[in-house]
Amino acid sequence: MTIASLKGYHVSRPRNPLIADVCFKAGFIDSWGQGTLKIFEACENAGLPEATIASLDGGILVTLHNNLVALRSGQVGGQVGGQVGGQVVETTLDLTDKQKLVFDYIIDNPKISRKQLSEKLGINESAVQKHIESLKKKGVIKREGKTSGLWKIIEQT
Repeated sequence: MTIASLKGYHVSRPRNPLIADVCFKAGFIDSWGQGTLKIFEACENAGLPEATIASLDGGILVTLHNNLVALRSGQVGGQVGGQVGGQVVETTLDLTDKQKLVFDYIIDNPKISRKQLSEKLGINESAVQKHIESLKKKGVIKREGKTSGLWKIIEQT
């Protein structure tokens, strides 16, 4: 199996069939050979850069690139076969608390509507629109599509 083949339909052979069976029965695995495809699709749907796959020590290492972490605060990552994140760096963007909340909701659900944001934040839709306009003006987000579109996070360098 090549790294390139993981981007298409491929045969999957679990290294530890017992662990794989437990994960399947627990609902963590729904079909063999679909994991990497789902990762690529999820990254695209979330407006994130494509994941990187590399061969490492007889296995594969999937790296998710999330350039949004600088806009959130706290610890990012966790123990998933090794340290995934690290301490988040501070951003130069000056976001209000409400703008940070709007941004966090958009990260969690790029298809979220103004109405849904209004309900989650407990403010009216016109106030939500002002926060969205401010985030767009600061170059943090942009809208792709119309009514059924989604928010794209603009990569921060």
